[in-house]
Amino acid sequence: MLAAAGLTLIVTLWLAWPYRWCRWVVLALVAFPMVWLCVIPAGGVERGALRTSYIGALHSYLDTPYVWGGENHRGIDCSGLVRRGFRDALSAAAVRQVDAGLLRQAIVIWWKDCSAQELGRGYGGRCRRVASAPSLNGLDHAALLPGDMAVTADGVHVLAYVGERRWISADPVAEKVTLDVAGLSTNDYLAVPVEIMRWRLMEVSND
Repeated sequence: MLAAAGLTLIVTLWLAWPYRWCRWVVLALVAFPMVWLCVIPAGGVERGALRTSYIGALHSYLDTPYVWGGENHRGIDCSGLVRRGFRDALSAAAVRQVDAGLLRQAIVIWWKDCSAQELGRGYGGRCRRVASAPSLNGLDHAALLPGDMAVTADGVHVLAYVGERRWISADPVAEKVTLDVAGLSTNDYLAVPVEIMRWRLMEVSND
């Protein structure tokens, strides 16, 4: 998409350049969104709406094939799922609120790839640890918020909480994105020690 947009811009400028008024119109149309994106500060985040959008984005990837390093509907891995879902939610919120700050955050998350282990370390301050648990099967889910993440203690896998003891993840064993229920499903990742992480932009104290 970026390559296509860049090529379209180059061709448009090339066609418009001989005509001064066309040249300035094209440059203005390019400059305005760039200024908006780079200069305008972020507004307030509607955290409840962002959380709902995030859960919906995660669900949209159900049954997507597991592909290591993937981040789209053709194939996705565990860290790619939570990052892509959050990026989709941020992008939707940016459009809904006309908020350049949220769009900048979505771009940064797209640019800064990371592993499950890095998410467990806080992903550059974008998320924080809220709890540790010997397993998701034995975890008291009452303290969780939809959108919280569980990173396995060995840092090899991450799952996202979507409410009602349900966890979604790009499961390398099942080879697809699955939805599992703690205490009922046989997914081995529900039975190992985890760190519970939360996106800072969805902190309930800021709602």
